Amino acid sequence: MILLGECKRSILGSGSISQKLIKRKISELSGNGGFLYHTVIRRNGQCWLVSGTSEGVPIVESVISSQKLNKPFIVFHKTVTNVLLMAYVSGDRLDSIIETRINALTDVVAEKAINSINNENGIIFVIDDVINDVDLLNGSVALSSSHLLNNSKIILQTGDQHKAPMTFQQLFLICTGICIIVSLIFFIVTDENKKEIKKEAQNEFVQLENTLEKRGSAKAMSYQLYKDLLFIQHLIGWKATTIVMNEEFVFIEVEKEMIGRLDHLLELVSKTGRSISKFSENKATIISQYQPLPTLGEAVLVPIEDLQVYIGLAQDDWLSGEKTKLTFGKIKSKKAYSEMELQWDVNEYFKDDLDTMGTLLNMIPVVFNRASLTINQDKTFSGKFIFTIVGCEKTKCEEI
Repeated sequence: MILLGECKRSILGSGSISQKLIKRKISELSGNGGFLYHTVIRRNGQCWLVSGTSEGVPIVESVISSQKLNKPFIVFHKTVTNVLLMAYVSGDRLDSIIETRINALTDVVAEKAINSINNENGIIFVIDDVINDVDLLNGSVALSSSHLLNNSKIILQTGDQHKAPMTFQQLFLICTGICIIVSLIFFIVTDENKKEIKKEAQNEFVQLENTLEKRGSAKAMSYQLYKDLLFIQHLIGWKATTIVMNEEFVFIEVEKEMIGRLDHLLELVSKTGRSISKFSENKATIISQYQPLPTLGEAVLVPIEDLQVYIGLAQDDWLSGEKTKLTFGKIKSKKAYSEMELQWDVNEYFKDDLDTMGTLLNMIPVVFNRASLTINQDKTFSGKFIFTIVGCEKTKCEEI
């Protein structure tokens, strides 16, 4: 699903937008109705902040981006609760958006929206063929959620099939027999090699699906780490020094201060569902466990070079700062896909910067691996995050 909840849009302005303005807008929206997930988009030279009540890319933005719309439109899309979601853009301004839930096309709101769209020569989009009443939606355009997420197709290469050579005339029967035997042996060996190559490619594609569809969500990582940073703010008499994070655990190192008491620490750790693995006279290690979420709902292959450029531009626009940098490793090629390591060094990041990082890396094939952070005196943190960019080399994508 692309959208599991309603969303709000707030214009930030044109040209270069400061991070302070973005954080202020995020703070305003986060305190109003639980709109916690944020993404920043540019459209027609203007910058917009989109906030939703649930994680995901808003359906309206996906349709606009995919179709390059400049006219009014309406979208019908089914959510997990089998209720139709309607998004209607009135007039020729793409900033005027109404979202509501309807039970059927005969709903008064739905009929009014359809009539308005038809009168304004607009477009009606139907996603995943969820609408059966064709009479009411003549001239509609069918889209799929997978098309909105990514237009890439995955095709496994099977190779050419070899045929045994033609037989010669009876006069050359002996030579022909020898040629046939040699050709059959060659065909059998070649066919076995093809099956082995195909099997290896299929096995690697299963690895690709496991990598992207079972774990590694950068958004989930940022949410988990955000909760742990809130947790350490409530520590009394204990000071967090470092945080080490992997795919399933967060290890928080704390040091005892003058007024620190072990029973207070144990009580807070127990109440929040965490545990203590090691304890000495003045130090302790707190373990926080979480369930990794999938990076993508469906494994896709896109050019790693394009993802590299996108991440670099996104970091420059929204998370650049002193001693903050990206380091890209070398592309490691496999038969079915390729990988590239990404090291994201951060310096004096706030908790809200995690939300921005998770949003920038959300819904693209970038898998979180591990992080090593130091807590600063002002409660900010510095350190590094290690991700894996999964895709294909640009020169080889068309061959896959």
